[in-house]
Amino acid sequence: MTRLRHLVRRLRNAPLFTALSVLTLGLGIGANTAIFSMLDGILLKPLPFHQSENLVSVLHQAPELAREPIGLSQALYFTYREQGRTFEDVALYRTSPVTVTGRGRPQRVDGMLVTEALLPLLRVRPHLGRFFSRQDDLPGAPPTVVVSHGYWTRELGADRRAVGRALQIDGVPWTIIGVLPRDFHFLDLESDVIMPFRFDRAQARMANFSARGLARLKPGYTTQQAEADVERMIPLATEEFTRGLSLDMLNDAGFAPYIRPLKSEVVGAVGEVLWVLLATVGIVLLIACANVANLFLVRTEGRRREFGVRRALGASRLQVVREILSETLMLGLLSGVLGVFLAGGAIELLRMLEPGNLPRLTQIAVDGKALLFAAAVTLLSVLCCSVLPLLGTLRLDLVKALKGGSRGASQAGQRHRARNVLVAGQVGLALTLLIGSGLLTRSFIELSRVEPGFSQPEDVLTMRLYVPQPVIPDAVAAARTHQRIKEEIESLPGVRGVGLVSTRPLAGEGSYDDLLDVQEFPVPAGQMPPGRLFKWISPDYLETMGIPLLAGRALEWNDVHNLTSKVLVNESFTRLYWPEPAQAVGKRLFESGNRNPREIVGVIGDVREDGLAQPVPPIVYWPLLVSEFWGQEHFILRSMSYVVRVDRRARTGLAQSLQDTVWSVNGNLAVADMQGMDAIVAHSSAQRTFTLVMLAAAAAGALLLAVVGIYGVISHTVSQRTREIGIRAALGADRRAIRLLVLRHGAVLTVAGLLMGLAASALLTGWMSSLLFQTSGFDPLTYLVVTALLGVVALLATYLPARRASRLDPLEALRWE
Repeated sequence: MTRLRHLVRRLRNAPLFTALSVLTLGLGIGANTAIFSMLDGILLKPLPFHQSENLVSVLHQAPELAREPIGLSQALYFTYREQGRTFEDVALYRTSPVTVTGRGRPQRVDGMLVTEALLPLLRVRPHLGRFFSRQDDLPGAPPTVVVSHGYWTRELGADRRAVGRALQIDGVPWTIIGVLPRDFHFLDLESDVIMPFRFDRAQARMANFSARGLARLKPGYTTQQAEADVERMIPLATEEFTRGLSLDMLNDAGFAPYIRPLKSEVVGAVGEVLWVLLATVGIVLLIACANVANLFLVRTEGRRREFGVRRALGASRLQVVREILSETLMLGLLSGVLGVFLAGGAIELLRMLEPGNLPRLTQIAVDGKALLFAAAVTLLSVLCCSVLPLLGTLRLDLVKALKGGSRGASQAGQRHRARNVLVAGQVGLALTLLIGSGLLTRSFIELSRVEPGFSQPEDVLTMRLYVPQPVIPDAVAAARTHQRIKEEIESLPGVRGVGLVSTRPLAGEGSYDDLLDVQEFPVPAGQMPPGRLFKWISPDYLETMGIPLLAGRALEWNDVHNLTSKVLVNESFTRLYWPEPAQAVGKRLFESGNRNPREIVGVIGDVREDGLAQPVPPIVYWPLLVSEFWGQEHFILRSMSYVVRVDRRARTGLAQSLQDTVWSVNGNLAVADMQGMDAIVAHSSAQRTFTLVMLAAAAAGALLLAVVGIYGVISHTVSQRTREIGIRAALGADRRAIRLLVLRHGAVLTVAGLLMGLAASALLTGWMSSLLFQTSGFDPLTYLVVTALLGVVALLATYLPARRASRLDPLEALRWE
């Protein structure tokens, strides 16, 4: 206890040293702990299901059919479930928003369609009631539904008697048979109601791959073995289910299994970003350790005489080493505690902001694993900060220490060598981070210059509207309802235009891809036509969004009501077949399984559908209502998005007016997902923005620490060489010569650090190439500007002590000890 009080008193007597050390290390430890907590919560923690490592996502790749991995057809589902050797069972799921009525105003809620095996595969037990049985999932079975715990609490008053009651969904009464557990989360899909698919095996076809598959591997099997098993079953499915795509067509499309751990469905591409950020804050911690090590070197050097006296009075080397270690351990403990608190605050802020499309936010926490990581990082930091001071103490020359061996330029230079190496290393590490941040900034600038294909998104408000078939059974009547709602919205004050579209650009709402044949370029018999993206729009959509018409004409309401089979295509589509957009006008198309020709009447400009950094796919734009399409006499997508261009002053308060307008046309329809188009554009690049902000913050911290480090070393060097500077001044050296003497020292350290940083950057920036857009990892302009910036800032930090040195009074300097 006496030693502890002595230690606390010693640190309290050096408040600036203690505060700088604790704050510098605390920030570094806190940043590393926060990023590790994110990495652990998102990537490392298993999914909250029993033996989740055996759960796999069952998808397929078909490069010629679709741009992204596709799911399972009903034919594949039945085949995999009945003939699979590696799967315990297989289930399908698909999001399906629904409208709940009969409880006041209509309410649009998130829903999910599943097959009966999904929840048992997850080993989930209901909070109330039961889950679906095989009978519930058969065609013609009574409609049954399971609700989430949140919906049961929020909308049903947590009434246990709700089980067995009816819930009016899309105009049909569904019986509630169960309530999900409170902590149930499936792939970050917050579904309020879950309903069974109720597939009819007799009608199963090798078509419509929109449902995603989930399976549980049998013990001892791997994903590679599961892929081989699925590849074996694909021909079996085409033999039994002959309707739809043939095996030859699937082979032409490059159809192949795509089996991955289920966690990959949640994590996506964010893993690489998190590893880059962890490496980034690790570099910041190294710079912080170098700064604190420098502070310890200065503090230890100032106590050389004290240590010499103690050694002369009989203290052993071990006792001196123990004293230094006790100081660093105490500072490390304080820094670790501060770092944990800072990490906890950062995680709470992260949850509030929900940045960068980060998945599994609820799993991120400063838990026991994070505390162990913080303790390990703290211990490592203490060791890094202690090594050089301990080596200097172990090599202590008693005679020189007792004489006050601070005089003499050669002796001082020898003692400064370690600090010089540390500062050069700090500059090098800071340059590496600054170059990475500069490359990402350059990439972000390039991305911001990309035109989305439509104009002034800040003036466009969007909403989603679903017209359930039980509410309006007839497709033609549904189209007229959409038209009437559109016209009523156009009459609202401040509204300048209204259009409808099946999926909003950049919104990540999925896509409708199907096979398409161009009459002028027929696909040889037996081969599969290429897959193209389909979108459905209303007249006035192009004008509302500000999408240019390049050739021909736009769609009209006559095309909708008279079913004229007219379509639009985008510029990317025409480039596949014709040199000029105008040449596509008048040409004919055939969609999958239909020889009814569709005429191209117009070509429109390219719109970024999948993201500003993604290429524009070939797109066919269909009228709101189409005849003889996908096996239906009159086809209409029941869920459409409205885009409303408004005066900016009228945007405030318009949301309620839009909902009231919809209800004035039909009181059973509900508006959902209302947001501005500018928010959708920003959200599409949110992950890049998040990465840029985090890396820029780390780089700014690294720059500050490096500047403080070089300033501290040069300042201490000046103070140690005060007598030498006084002698030089007394012998005739002018102020300019003294300034150059100090500046030369700083310049050498800076140049050495910059060279190390350039070498490290050349090795490491290739790692983040996937995060860049239209920017090379070796962009010379970024390297030049960032290197020059850091060099100038470092020299400015050197100039201040150089200026102070040049103003020293020679007489005062000669008396300095």
